Amino acid sequence: MTDTKGKIVIADDEVDITRIVKRMLELEGYTVWAANDGQAALDLYRQHKPDLLILDVSMPVKDGVAVCGEVRETDNQILLLMLTGQKRAGQGHRPRGRRRRLPHQALR
Repeated sequence: MTDTKGKIVIADDEVDITRIVKRMLELEGYTVWAANDGQAALDLYRQHKPDLLILDVSMPVKDGVAVCGEVRETDNQILLLMLTGQKRAGQGHRPRGRRRRLPHQALR
């Protein structure tokens, strides 16, 4: 087994986004699993216990904020990066995120 920099789960309902980001992270030496909905991301998190979760805010089945809430119930140490396709931060997501301990958002 080869050593990697860390384990990452990325979830976005846009397949091209997950494919590109997954490949870029793998080229940097990370082990990456990709999901296209929130429930699949949660399943991958439970299976692989990654160091970082990269979650799209708006996904089918279960959104990124809901996934974050479920993960935080049992894991306060996991690193989380939330993505949104919104044109400006705060368009309906920032208040919910703050309640879920998401102080910052990354815009794509």
